[in-house]
Amino acid sequence: GTTVFSGFAWPDPSIFYSRRIGRAPQGSLPSYDFADRPSGTSILGAGKVTGRVFDDWKMGVIQAVTNREFATIQKNGGESEIEVEPLTSYSVLRLQKDFDRGKQGFGILSTFTNRFFEDERLKPQMNSNALTVGLDGWTFLSDSREYVLQGWLAGSYINGSRERMLNVQTNSLHYFQRPDIGLSVDSSATSLKGLAGRLFLHKQTRPIWLNAAIGFITPGFDVNDLGYISTTNVISSHFQLGYFWLEPTDYYRSIRWFNTVYHQMDFNGNTTSNAFWTNVIYQFTNYYSLDVQFSYAPSSYSNRRTRGGPLTFNPPSINYVINASTDYRDPLVFQLIGQQVKSSADDYINIQAYAEYRPAPNFSITFGPSFVRDLNKGQWVGSYNDAS
Repeated sequence: GTTVFSGFAWPDPSIFYSRRIGRAPQGSLPSYDFADRPSGTSILGAGKVTGRVFDDWKMGVIQAVTNREFATIQKNGGESEIEVEPLTSYSVLRLQKDFDRGKQGFGILSTFTNRFFEDERLKPQMNSNALTVGLDGWTFLSDSREYVLQGWLAGSYINGSRERMLNVQTNSLHYFQRPDIGLSVDSSATSLKGLAGRLFLHKQTRPIWLNAAIGFITPGFDVNDLGYISTTNVISSHFQLGYFWLEPTDYYRSIRWFNTVYHQMDFNGNTTSNAFWTNVIYQFTNYYSLDVQFSYAPSSYSNRRTRGGPLTFNPPSINYVINASTDYRDPLVFQLIGQQVKSSADDYINIQAYAEYRPAPNFSITFGPSFVRDLNKGQWVGSYNDAS
């Protein structure tokens, strides 16, 4: 198998998110005095098939159909039923094959969503169809399997009415209307397509830890019909180097030290996140542990704070984190966490102290106080027209 460390501000998209099937109806309602709205969408039928096909390819298929759902509303003494979710078909296909006793692997993941509208009122509110096709794979770079190169690439395509595509282009995932990002809204569009991918290099063996990645998500990428994604218009990279002391001594059981630099920008070249980060995790001989982190973030820009408006400036900031914990093997574990983020625009403090009681392996109780203070000088207030 392979191991990949993926974080550092990367908004990792999920091509298939199973909770999309049977979720709460998405359609809005006209004005009403009272409404009885279903809390979920009924699944009329679903099936899953797994196995091996062709030349030992591992295969998995999911097919599900959800019901057309209605809400009951009362208005001015009258009662009516309003459609809030169309009949929908969800399809998922996964194929994967290992080569050379697992030294290489290749896979395909595809999802398709198809909605059957009867109420025209719903067409501007959700996509008619959504297709995603993704490829992924890995290869070890030597017989010792010390280094592994792993990556994935996916394309998305959605279509719907012109009003729906206009809503998609300007929603919080895409913000095509931003004035200084180099994007433009196409009011005549009936479809939207995008591409995303990421490539990793990871060192599997110790004591030296190495992890690096570069990834991108184009502004039009959208998998939220049968997957999940929170942000688009991203080009992200990181490089992490660490060292592990894993042989216990009279002074410690283990020490892990990570050093990372990461950078994120949009497709117009604006830096939206970057930092230098170091982290030491020290485990004492009695299994108590101390986790200390420090990072410095140079200046950058936010392309989301104004919610579709212009860029705003993020001044340089410093971040400290200290996390102390007692022996995690004990039934009662105490933990103290302190964090501060400091810049000319933000002063954030978070202090937590809690205890976790585990009377049994499958049962735990966590309790304790916390204190958070967040003073931020840059906040969204509203959208206003600029006469110029």
